[in-house]
Amino acid sequence: MKTAGIAIVGSMLVIAASHAQSNLVINGDFEKTTEPWYGQKQDIQKVVRAPEMIAHETKDTPDKSAGALKVTIKKDANCFYRSHGAGAICNLSEVIPADKSAKVIFWAKSLSGPKVLSVHRLSGGGSDTVLIEEKWKKHEITLCLPFDTGAFVFSLVPRSVPGIQELTEGEFLLDNVSVLVWGLPEPTLTNVSYGPHERQVLDFWRAPVSNPAPVLVFIHGGGWLHGDKGPNAGFRATVDKLHKHGVSVASINYRYSTQAPLPAPVHDAARAIQFLRSKASELGIDKTRIAAYGGSAGGCTALWLATHHDLADPQSADPVARESTRLCGAVALSAQTTIDPVVIRRDVYETAINHAMICRSAGFANNKAMDAGYEKAAALYREFSPINHLSADDPPTLLRYTGPVTDPKEGIHSSRFGVIFKKRADEVGVPCHIKIQKNPDMYPKPPDMWDFLFEVMKADMTEGKKLNKELK
Repeated sequence: MKTAGIAIVGSMLVIAASHAQSNLVINGDFEKTTEPWYGQKQDIQKVVRAPEMIAHETKDTPDKSAGALKVTIKKDANCFYRSHGAGAICNLSEVIPADKSAKVIFWAKSLSGPKVLSVHRLSGGGSDTVLIEEKWKKHEITLCLPFDTGAFVFSLVPRSVPGIQELTEGEFLLDNVSVLVWGLPEPTLTNVSYGPHERQVLDFWRAPVSNPAPVLVFIHGGGWLHGDKGPNAGFRATVDKLHKHGVSVASINYRYSTQAPLPAPVHDAARAIQFLRSKASELGIDKTRIAAYGGSAGGCTALWLATHHDLADPQSADPVARESTRLCGAVALSAQTTIDPVVIRRDVYETAINHAMICRSAGFANNKAMDAGYEKAAALYREFSPINHLSADDPPTLLRYTGPVTDPKEGIHSSRFGVIFKKRADEVGVPCHIKIQKNPDMYPKPPDMWDFLFEVMKADMTEGKKLNKELK
């Protein structure tokens, strides 16, 4: 039995790192046994081997020598997991921690026509897909791991939405599987103050390019009540991808609404944008190509920055305040497009009001106090609802949601926030794209998130176009 050797590399970007070797994949080259590879039978999670998954004895392999792993997937109406929780599972000899990035390298060939192959961390998270065809081809998938993992799963999905869609039936071959692991890149600058408060700090990862670069600014979520700029493997592991396209990255903290209610959390983000522009020459930033990305409350802030008029004060004695707060684009994940409780109750769901984000953002201790004092706070709620500021001169936005529009349980992350924003954007003529994973037909063919960001930031698309061509 042959085992694939794996290089563990430190930061691959700016900082030099030491190298070490480790055998991370067990049985990455297949002969006559599937051990320790296994699958999950879709009823009651029974572990299966032959005939569902066997070492395929054939010389039709990339290296013309070893057998390949043959995987057969059949849908079952009574299965335990109907999504991508079944397939060929690769146990690792070492657990990969969430502060690492993992590049899964493998050869694959479909035996049942072109299929979308998902590779993901066991139990979900850190997923990506490739198109496998009826000929051997080498694939490399870089995964951002939200949790530690000791195994990866290879399975078929009908489209590039791993974890959401049901499995696709079919057969495929795997061979020469290995995993490259590296540490997350260290920031070029850490905890840089853009204001006097301890929460008014940001981290910055400078792209390894000589020309002024676009910047993607991450704004963390947490209802403006909690959360932090890092370390967070979910976004820091994407720095490598962004740097390959010549994009610098910033991640910001801001004051919580419990420390200072609105406008503090949102105006802090605006101040951070201005601060980055004020340091453009030092940090190699192109002022005209700054976009924002955020989830939940961070997404709400990103949309507010994208839609609100410029807060720049050209007459200010403060050089930071003289800079623009405008963006070239924004991506918002499960974001609130209004924080006005009256509008939320009317156009979204009452359940969204149950989240403390709404009452605490205006300084109320609970919903009872909010309802009693609403008239005094109505202007504040209207001001910090992005939907109220949409106008024809706004930059493009992309909104993404998970749950179905008809599910009140989605609460503060309801897809209805996106639906009402999209409707208003269309009315005023602003480019707005929306993707709802559980209702894909409502807004068909939204752009890929990275394609969208790279387009609005006018990033280097050479590598991106190549990758997309391979997937189509």
